[in-house]
Amino acid sequence: NEAVNQPLEVQDYDYQKEFGIAPYFTEYVRQQLQETYQMDIYRGGYSVYTTLDSRVQAAAEREVNKNLAVLQEKANKRLIASNKIKKYIDPEILENRPYREILKDKHFLDSLATESEPIQVALVAINPGNGYVLAMIGGRDFEKYKFNRALQAKRQPGSTFKPIVYTAAIDKRYSPSIELINQPQQNSVFKRKTVDL
Repeated sequence: NEAVNQPLEVQDYDYQKEFGIAPYFTEYVRQQLQETYQMDIYRGGYSVYTTLDSRVQAAAEREVNKNLAVLQEKANKRLIASNKIKKYIDPEILENRPYREILKDKHFLDSLATESEPIQVALVAINPGNGYVLAMIGGRDFEKYKFNRALQAKRQPGSTFKPIVYTAAIDKRYSPSIELINQPQQNSVFKRKTVDL
């Protein structure tokens, strides 16, 4: 009876207390220690020093969270406008409410879109001088999404190949701002030149 009469106190959940300041990076380090070095990290009493810079990590998380909200809002608007959101609405809700009425409930649709098709993110900040990882973000929420998109996702190289091309061109004494037309030129003022990259 005494316990029942006491008021309930809600405690704030401290995400960083459970997962630390860089959970995707911490998990990556843990996996490396166990897989590469076969270390018993839970009973070994080791001190592990990493290259992570907590200031860079905090700045990265701040910027990612700010931009993720903007991107999610745009994605939600596209999903709602295309009527693809309908496939995520519980059929029971559709039985009790007309779809046109549901479309007027922007808060419900926005929450449903964010939960159904969340925008994910990956970021790795490195020191270009030595390759040390300064910050790593592998997704929008480590508690919900353990998959580290920064390291585990397979993706095409895309713009990561540009430094290789630029380096080869600069080594051949081309300026980074030179424009080359990608077609044969007849009677051109410029002589055609073969570029070996």
